[in-house]
Amino acid sequence: MTYLEIDGKEIELNIKSIPKVYQINDIGEVKDRQSNYTLPFEIPATSKNIKALEMLGVIGNKSTVPYKKLKGKLVEKSIEIISEGEINIAKKQGNMFKAHIYSGNINLYRLLEGGLLSDLDLNNLNHTFNQSNYFASYGNTEGYIYGLSDFGAFEHETTNNYTVKFKYTMPQIFVHTLWSKVFDEAGIGYEGDVFLSSEFKELLFTPAKGHSFTIGDTFDFSEVIGDMTKTEFVKDIMHHFGLIHQKRKNENIYDFIKLDDLLSSADKEDWSDKYPVFIKNTYKPGTYSKSNTINYQENRYKDIGSGVLTIDNDNLKSTKELIKRPYIAPNHSVHKEIGGTSLMYSQLWEREGDVLNNYAPIESKNRLSYLTTVNSSFNYYNSSNNIQTYTGQVPVPQFENIKNQNLIDTNYSSFKKALDFYEKLEVNILLNEYDIYKLDFFKLIHLEQYGSDFYLNKVRFLESTKPSKVELIKIIR
Repeated sequence: MTYLEIDGKEIELNIKSIPKVYQINDIGEVKDRQSNYTLPFEIPATSKNIKALEMLGVIGNKSTVPYKKLKGKLVEKSIEIISEGEINIAKKQGNMFKAHIYSGNINLYRLLEGGLLSDLDLNNLNHTFNQSNYFASYGNTEGYIYGLSDFGAFEHETTNNYTVKFKYTMPQIFVHTLWSKVFDEAGIGYEGDVFLSSEFKELLFTPAKGHSFTIGDTFDFSEVIGDMTKTEFVKDIMHHFGLIHQKRKNENIYDFIKLDDLLSSADKEDWSDKYPVFIKNTYKPGTYSKSNTINYQENRYKDIGSGVLTIDNDNLKSTKELIKRPYIAPNHSVHKEIGGTSLMYSQLWEREGDVLNNYAPIESKNRLSYLTTVNSSFNYYNSSNNIQTYTGQVPVPQFENIKNQNLIDTNYSSFKKALDFYEKLEVNILLNEYDIYKLDFFKLIHLEQYGSDFYLNKVRFLESTKPSKVELIKIIR
């Protein structure tokens, strides 16, 4: 028996089962993350169904059903196959409505779509813009921190002879703080080892706009954070660490794992007894080329931060841009350093005319960096406009370790190996509804018949009496 529910209302069906596709990340398309979906299916236009769909299809009706995201639940053989689906009614043809269901990761992107980071409630980060809060931030591990950087107002000063003016400083936001705010405001939970790592906790986000706040004003992050969307921010962090995710069943929580960690994992499920029958092998990895670039947004320093994921396959096209990140890459400040560490140059002010020491804010793009500290000293102008010296641990944002080539080498090594020796195996396997209910893409699949472990790429399931078409990517140890 197949039971379908739309917005809490039971729907009559005259089909035994609905074809379904399960996936979270097609290795052939690393820049995107995929969702589960059903193939189009028919809902008979019975009086009960028409009533449940707000009289859709009746002459003169004002139903909004085709224009809304409808909540759906699908039960087959008493097992809840889809718990929190999104149903779309595409059209009515004859006496049938044509529909399909999305589920899994689709809910995350739906909850995030359309919003900017500037829409977030950042009030608890806002603060009085003064010397006291500047130095107090040095001990912060969340929220914001005034990392010492060159934001464009040091251009006339010489090496180790610069003097910080607070009105030309900009606090960076900890990426983990922004990430938490994005998910908390969307009502979504998240878990994963990566969120406990220093690489994540020390990542910093630089606002995109210089400010004109004066000492004593309230520093309002919503005015300077820029126009990056929540979806851009989340997807980029996933690319940064090579993350994939899947939704927990019946919970609004998403689990995240590095794809590289999964591909090198020993955690697997044995499907050898499910009668795998060979269909075909494919050796071309999706739409990749031999050289696949990951780039930051272009600025005057076009080559800074770029990376290349190379695939050792002579049959591929020569090159393509795989990912364009929403940040621009900062440069090193010319001749500006502290304790032997170069300052990062992230221009948010430019000289106003020919007036020395007078700068106007500019609008740029966000930059990403990571936090380092240097035990050293620098000069600054205090509230009385006298020069003082600060000595101690100084937070100094850096970029070197998060250039895209570093990230590829660190977070995509097992993934690269899977592409260098790419082998996609398609088999028919006898799965049942319970197998689908407990389907876990964070586990590898072992098939003794092929003497290998595999990454579970995609499952096409109809019902337990029919073989499911399964795509598996061979793991290279």
